[in-house]
Amino acid sequence: MVCLGGILAALAVIASELAVCAAPSCSPRVNPRGTHLYPRNENCTAPFNPSVTAPKPNPWKPLSNTEIIDLLAWLHAPAQGLNLTAYENASAWDNWVGVTELLTPNKTDVLPYLDGSGPAPKRYARVVISYGATEKPYWQEYMVRYTPSLASAQYAWGLSLI
Repeated sequence: MVCLGGILAALAVIASELAVCAAPSCSPRVNPRGTHLYPRNENCTAPFNPSVTAPKPNPWKPLSNTEIIDLLAWLHAPAQGLNLTAYENASAWDNWVGVTELLTPNKTDVLPYLDGSGPAPKRYARVVISYGATEKPYWQEYMVRYTPSLASAQYAWGLSLI
């Protein structure tokens, strides 16, 4: 059986070593390779920050702030029937949205798009909702379809279980 005094003594030694290394008298570690992965040479004629454009929009681009705000507004609307409480006001006994992020598209959907032979993959959001306002609380994941509305600048969303 290990003696508690021995454990405390070992922790004291470790703590004293940490305190010595954290003292301002210790010199910081210097990266021997410098600050750049490939340092520039004065003879280099290439521009420092070359402009690069992708041939197609990024299918893995995260949801924008506007998309997230519109998604949360859509989820909180009474028409959805989710009885959600705003995260700031929610407790363990409320229904609230825990996660909103891009549900990354499948590689099989993205490759034809990147090769030029297929359409852009559909964008979905992954939403996790905590249902605490029930007798048996639970978490539910949803796959929410993002569809830009052609009639207006508003977003239309469609909800389905994952």
